Amino acid sequence: MAEDVHASKTGTLIAADTTLICLSAIAVALRLLSRRLSRSGLWYDDYAIMFAMVLAWTLPVCNLIATHFDFGKHQAVARPDAAEKWYHILYVFENFYAPAIAMVKVSILLFYARIFTEHTAKMPAQVWFRRALYAMGAITFLWWITCQFIVIFECAPIHYFWDRKPVTGHCLNVQLFFQGQAIPNIITDLLLLMLPMPLIWKLQLPMGQKAALSGVFLLGSFVTATSIYRLTLLLKLTQVDITWNYADAALWSAVEPNVAVISACLPMLRPVLRLIGGSLGSMSSLGKSPGHTVGSPGTAGNDYPHWRSNTLPTTKGAGHFARLAEASSSSEREHREEWELWEGRRSKDVQRTNLVGRSDQKDMIGQAELGAVPHGAIHVRNEISLRDE
Repeated sequence: MAEDVHASKTGTLIAADTTLICLSAIAVALRLLSRRLSRSGLWYDDYAIMFAMVLAWTLPVCNLIATHFDFGKHQAVARPDAAEKWYHILYVFENFYAPAIAMVKVSILLFYARIFTEHTAKMPAQVWFRRALYAMGAITFLWWITCQFIVIFECAPIHYFWDRKPVTGHCLNVQLFFQGQAIPNIITDLLLLMLPMPLIWKLQLPMGQKAALSGVFLLGSFVTATSIYRLTLLLKLTQVDITWNYADAALWSAVEPNVAVISACLPMLRPVLRLIGGSLGSMSSLGKSPGHTVGSPGTAGNDYPHWRSNTLPTTKGAGHFARLAEASSSSEREHREEWELWEGRRSKDVQRTNLVGRSDQKDMIGQAELGAVPHGAIHVRNEISLRDE
């Protein structure tokens, strides 16, 4: 059956690219809200993900601009200069793709460096982790610089990329370039996913909690799947009817960095989810009982001291408070070990988030408490709830 020459992908491009911009913006906003709720300042990984988000937005924006020049339609019914306009936009598109992907990976590496603290990184069996972070950072940087150089000088002369009729020149083999760009990107995606797994599985936690924690860090597998699918589309590209044939590849090339931004933010959203869950629970309780509980999670006016079990430093005025785990028997504690992305104040007033649990060698929760609770802090072990009958 012959393809409808009047078919159009323009509507799909506009809807999908607009959605990508909105979703990545929401994810980053919720991440920043989570940092605020947990009373920890922004760190380098937060600034990196904001920069990555701006870079990632340029790709769907390029697609949206291209739709105004009939991108997504067959060239036979598109405006006469549609192909030339797309080549101009594509050159900008390609120059922003590699920086966007690289910056997301830098943010993830900084996130790993922040949550796996000096307490774990200095253990003899785990010194390799920081070395691996530096190695992955170097690989990411080299990949970005190489891709950027090739994209800029893809054609000789450079303007032959978009102005081929009156000029004699040549360009690189597009298929080989896309393979050389995408395959190392997919490999580094997989390495990033696996990097924290050995540390997680060394923690003395129930198998279910280890699996859950691993699942949090493996959320980035969506990005890897997107990268692989994008590669299959790129390998099918031809220079015939480019305003139609390039539409799917351009869309999924915009999907990849924006989904990467979203995936990088998801592990940070626990405080927001707890706030929402606590608020819903509080509304349900208020609807069932005429009484009002002071200090319950999610209650209005509460400073949210219940977001984490174990230890949570909070600040009231000029004083420092730290919530400790409730007292329980040793046998009960053995069955109630929990992992936490734990926010705490580190040396030199730098906010850090530490992954705490029980390691094979030391009680990491105890170490985190010793390293994070300020001198003169008030340790609250018992909590009193008041109810008006």
